[in-house]
Amino acid sequence: MSLVEYGGVEIDRCLYCRGLWFDYGERESLRRLEGSESIDIGSPDIGAEYDEVREIRCPRCRLKMISRTLVGLHLIRFEACNDCGGLFLDAGEFTDEKQASLVQKLRTVIGLSNETADEDDDDSSGPPLRPA
Repeated sequence: MSLVEYGGVEIDRCLYCRGLWFDYGERESLRRLEGSESIDIGSPDIGAEYDEVREIRCPRCRLKMISRTLVGLHLIRFEACNDCGGLFLDAGEFTDEKQASLVQKLRTVIGLSNETADEDDDDSSGPPLRPA
């Protein structure tokens, strides 16, 4: 892993697959920063290959992470650690998540109902807001 900094937020990037590791709270902080998707430099095609990997250990606490799915503009499969609250997104997935967030903002601006937006951008399967 190598450290990557954007707008005062430091995250880790895998040197091999270019996936992104977010310690607890970093993903939310980075999502709010305009242009932060520029740190997601890996190939989405390579990232998609890693969706099939089932045994991923947390780089912080070495426990097995659980696979989660975020439903929205794109189907995003990521790994979460229930112990430390960290997340690992494969290459391209942070960019996909930021695009889905932008689409949601546009829906709000043009007046689409929240029911429609919530149905398409359900984040209920996401990781806990705090480490367990």
